[in-house]
Amino acid sequence: MRYSIYTKIIFISLVLLVISSGLIFFSLNQNRADLMKMAVQEPSQVEIDETIGEIWRRDVLTIFSILLLFVAVLLLFLRRVIKPLKEITFACQEIRKGNLNVSIPAATGTEIGELAETFNETIKSLKNFNVYLNEARLRTEEEKNKTLDIINNFSDGLLVFDKKNNLSLINPRAKEFLNVETEEVANKDISELHRFGNFGKLVNILGEERKEVFREELVVHKNLVLEVSAIFILRNREKIGTLVSLHDITREKMIENMKTEFVSISAHQLRTPLSAIKWTLRMLLDGDLGAISEKQKEFLEKTYKSNERMITLINDLLNVTRIEEGRYVFKVFLFDIEEICQSIVNSFQEEAKQKDIKLVLKKPGEKLPRIKLDNEKISLAIQNLVENAIRYSPSNGEVTVSLRRANMSIELCVRDTGIGIPGDQLDRVFSKFFRGANVMRIDTEGTGLGLYIAKNIIEAHKGRIWFESKEGEGSTFCFKLPI
Repeated sequence: MRYSIYTKIIFISLVLLVISSGLIFFSLNQNRADLMKMAVQEPSQVEIDETIGEIWRRDVLTIFSILLLFVAVLLLFLRRVIKPLKEITFACQEIRKGNLNVSIPAATGTEIGELAETFNETIKSLKNFNVYLNEARLRTEEEKNKTLDIINNFSDGLLVFDKKNNLSLINPRAKEFLNVETEEVANKDISELHRFGNFGKLVNILGEERKEVFREELVVHKNLVLEVSAIFILRNREKIGTLVSLHDITREKMIENMKTEFVSISAHQLRTPLSAIKWTLRMLLDGDLGAISEKQKEFLEKTYKSNERMITLINDLLNVTRIEEGRYVFKVFLFDIEEICQSIVNSFQEEAKQKDIKLVLKKPGEKLPRIKLDNEKISLAIQNLVENAIRYSPSNGEVTVSLRRANMSIELCVRDTGIGIPGDQLDRVFSKFFRGANVMRIDTEGTGLGLYIAKNIIEAHKGRIWFESKEGEGSTFCFKLPI
């Protein structure tokens, strides 16, 4: 049976109390015996004083013996309690220094012993956890070093901004692109970076508030063109930073420029003879060079239409070239877009009737304000949308051109009941030379440049163009222009 320390203290206290009581009782009995003896003998004053002195010495000795016994027992008891506490204190100090190879001798059967055993088990657990922690730290450092090696040897430039807009990481490739050193730009706010190297142009794209960017071109200098993308770094849906990538597209741009120059030169070289062929054919068809038979006229008209398609292709290629070279000049004036739409719809009515297609213009209930635009370019964009809608709609179909005001912009939509666009090709609709797979099966004509040109025209007017389409059910192309 095991007793608690409190039980032992009470037991020892009772033992000391019994011993003290016995000693006091013995002393009192001895004193009484001496006093009775002295009363029988009728002692003198001197004997009385000696007896009282003897009693006093005996009482003092008794009290001193009791105190000495109490102190001795107390010291012995405290020694058994304090020693393990000192050992525990020493062990704690060693642990604080980082030494986990300590242990405390555990006396069984006491609370101090239980504490020592628990302490030793805790130290053992700490040692095991420390081993696990060191292994985890080594693994983390290894992964961190691998990540840093990848970042430092990445072919693209990488920059990381923290949530306070301070640059926290820049890899060697980015330093090369931007002509800076880590010591110059590390931990600096994005608003301060424009003073270093080529950072100014990058800051203009990102903005001081670090907006998200996707594949925007940054011309650092003639021989270096970068593609900039920036995405937010999220943790538990909270933005903790921004990752910026810089991809070198100098070679691609050089090849693209070479192709553009080739197309431009070829188109210009073809345009002159095609124009000459056009006017010659026109003169033949009009009888300016003499009468021709119906059979001859039929062949000449087919040739004239083919030549017209070639001229249209050349004009589209030249427009694309001008767009890519930034030479697609806009002459902006105030125009009534409703009048422009009416004129275009009227011009396509004959073609729509030939295909038995209903072409309708839905005007808004209110008068639309005049807006600043390039009449020729916007007309071309609308013509491309209407022409596609008619061309790719079956007989007995319907094409609707609608206009309406949408807050501080004017929205135009061209809806058809045509063949639609395959779902796996929707993201390529506004690309150069794109034609849907279903379109190629039913109509081999077309350049695939109309929507690309229309998109660039609308965006050059600070507008936005989009579409909805489902294969077999038709398409709706819309754009908005600011008022």
